[in-house]
Amino acid sequence: MHHPNPGSEDMKKWLDDQIKQDMDSNEACLQCHESMRENLTHHTHHMEESSGSSCYNCHMAHTTYGLLKAIRNHQIEAPSIQTNLDTGRPNACNLCHLDKTMEWSADYLEEWYGQPKPSLTLENRTVAASVLWLLKGDAGLRALTAWHYGWEAAQQTSGLYWQTPLLSRLLEDPYSVVRYIAARSLQSFEGLDGLEFDFLGEPNTWKDAVDQAIQIWSAKQQQQNQLQEPQRVLFKSSLEFDEGLIRAMLSKRVNTSMDLQE
Repeated sequence: MHHPNPGSEDMKKWLDDQIKQDMDSNEACLQCHESMRENLTHHTHHMEESSGSSCYNCHMAHTTYGLLKAIRNHQIEAPSIQTNLDTGRPNACNLCHLDKTMEWSADYLEEWYGQPKPSLTLENRTVAASVLWLLKGDAGLRALTAWHYGWEAAQQTSGLYWQTPLLSRLLEDPYSVVRYIAARSLQSFEGLDGLEFDFLGEPNTWKDAVDQAIQIWSAKQQQQNQLQEPQRVLFKSSLEFDEGLIRAMLSKRVNTSMDLQE
């Protein structure tokens, strides 16, 4: 719990998780799983230097809420769609591949690791898992998902051109912490870094912030990439989101009262 060189530049990184030197990398796992060291990609099926080949990201994903953000789960486990369905805890695959469905992840987990594919609902086969969590999930799940929309690894994997119309709706969330995290993630997007938002302000100002975020997004949208399957993220096309479907999802939100303690 005490850094060996207080005040050093290295200490700034250590303060985030207080992890022993060199243990913030795959070395923490490879020191025991030595056989994977020379051919890590055979196990991960991701490029060696990518976030998908980080042992932590798959086996200790950010599925715990704390300190106004998502933090790593200290229960080491493999990504599992069945566990996701049984517990409601989001799976690591869809927390990085934000634009993919739960079925998409289940198919790869079956192909790569022989994991039995569970029975899935139509929504889980056609709508991106993160969208369902973001709009329909309980307060804890919304907070975790909103944080991942601002996570650099997920942004690089999923693109940065479709999230704003969805994430901005959480600026009106009934939970202040969800509003705070959503605003912070939105401000990581190009053009939205100056978005003014008081997560503890008057509710009538929250809708103004939603409209502002979408207006900024709309002005830039002509320059963005094309969505391969727009409907997965509630878009009618690459340039037009489906307002009706977004509202329908929000109307089904889990409103169970929760106490998100710090």
